[in-house]
Amino acid sequence: MADSLHDPRAVLAAGTTQFLNTTLHVIPGTLVPRPETELLAQTVLDTLAAMNPPAHIAIDACCGVGNIGIVMALKNPTLKIFSSDLTDPCFAATQQNIAHHRLESQITALQGDLFAPLAPYSLNGKVDLIACNPPYISTSRLAGDSAHLLANEPREAFDAGPYGMAIHSRVINEAPALLKPNAFLLFEFGLGQHKQLDLLFKRSRVFKEVTLFHNAANEPRVARARYVP
Repeated sequence: MADSLHDPRAVLAAGTTQFLNTTLHVIPGTLVPRPETELLAQTVLDTLAAMNPPAHIAIDACCGVGNIGIVMALKNPTLKIFSSDLTDPCFAATQQNIAHHRLESQITALQGDLFAPLAPYSLNGKVDLIACNPPYISTSRLAGDSAHLLANEPREAFDAGPYGMAIHSRVINEAPALLKPNAFLLFEFGLGQHKQLDLLFKRSRVFKEVTLFHNAANEPRVARARYVP
């Protein structure tokens, strides 16, 4: 019998969840997609819809169970997407969700550290959009008021170093090699982190037109910036 963690067409005992009215499988060791991340996904969809000429290549970095890549593909059938994450469970769940939605010809699931697994695909200077829902909770908070998050979900999904911005910083530094001029980078971030993120964009000197998107409580939770080398 196939191991359900590694067979992308296996029936999953762990169940499913809904994300932007899209059914997704979740398995132990993955982060269950949060309703607040729908703001990032919808902003990505709106950005793609407004792009002229249309986008051809997108990356879903820190993809978790592949939720943002899946909804991008379902709404943009000509878009080629690379979805990557570090852990075995996330890679397996992303494969399973790609198979469930029959998107194997459109989405490539990859496992590795951030953009490293993209190296064989020669994408430098070819990517139209990068979406990233990285960890954004500080290590100290995970030892304190946010420790409950680790009861049922993996540390890798939350821990973002001493200030909660370690992955954001890496993406801002590494994404320019992949992006076309005028391409977009979009992030989710934690409450109160927008000023830190804006500073990271300014220090990069190549990301302009930084726009913040707010949730229903009027809190900034998503940032979009344009790559202008």
